[in-house]
Amino acid sequence: PKTQTGANTMGCLVDGKLWATGKLPGSFKFPAMSARYLDYGEYVHLNFHAQGNVGRIAFVVKNPYIGQNEAKVSCSFDIYSECYVMTDSTKNLIITKMDLEKGILSGNFTFDIPCKKDADKILHITEGRFDLRMSVYK
Repeated sequence: PKTQTGANTMGCLVDGKLWATGKLPGSFKFPAMSARYLDYGEYVHLNFHAQGNVGRIAFVVKNPYIGQNEAKVSCSFDIYSECYVMTDSTKNLIITKMDLEKGILSGNFTFDIPCKKDADKILHITEGRFDLRMSVYK
């Protein structure tokens, strides 16, 4: 669901198939998802990622703001093993809430990304949503 409470959820459709985060074995040692807001003075980096039972997705945003942002994205989905890891840039990351005091990051995303192994194969990532607890470092 589209929430803005820091519920620690992330999901999307990958070529129409649902991908979402879930409880992972050993996740008490390594969080299944995280978000970090890093203020370096001259610029800010926002890094967030989520791990699911069948893949991972990660974003890096320089100087994030509420609204449409450009981001570097990398992902791999076990359901598409021929597209094991992809890294590309997208302009379709929309941050709807970034509350530095409460540590909440929410928004949505959609993008097409070529497979690293086969650039002719394009994955269509749609209806992406995230609502994460965010660590803020100033």
